Amino acid sequence: SLAGHRAEGRPFEDLAIRALDRAIELAPESSDVPALKFDYLFGWGRTKEAQEAGALIVQRLDDSADGLNNFAWGLLTEDSKKGKFNPLALLAASRASELAGGESWYILDTLALARFEMGEPAEAVRLEEKAIEIARRTAVPEGQIRALEDALARFRKGR
Repeated sequence: SLAGHRAEGRPFEDLAIRALDRAIELAPESSDVPALKFDYLFGWGRTKEAQEAGALIVQRLDDSADGLNNFAWGLLTEDSKKGKFNPLALLAASRASELAGGESWYILDTLALARFEMGEPAEAVRLEEKAIEIARRTAVPEGQIRALEDALARFRKGR
């Protein structure tokens, strides 16, 4: 009952999470419901639980390079999430790169940023250089290549 949850101090949150957990059970292939749970938990300041929901997102996106890359990029670049989910972002970006055969410039860019944020600037430089090489080969617009070069310069400077 709601009265029983009132004593815990977070009745709405607890009920919402139970409902989302049930929806996750009913839709075992969906990454949308775990993403909703992740967003709610994070918004409520329940970062540790959000990590667990994020791991489920990565698991459910296991065959989607773009889905994994987009999730990782958001974790690494959204102001509210920066620095809070670096290991999860690295996991997602690594799997995305694996799925793309290490040949996607934008996925390598994400992976480079994840490595950099994990304190591996030399690996970030190596990955970003490869991203730039692939981007040039595939006629990516010059503005995008400049953004990659800016990231490379940042990685070379270190933290």
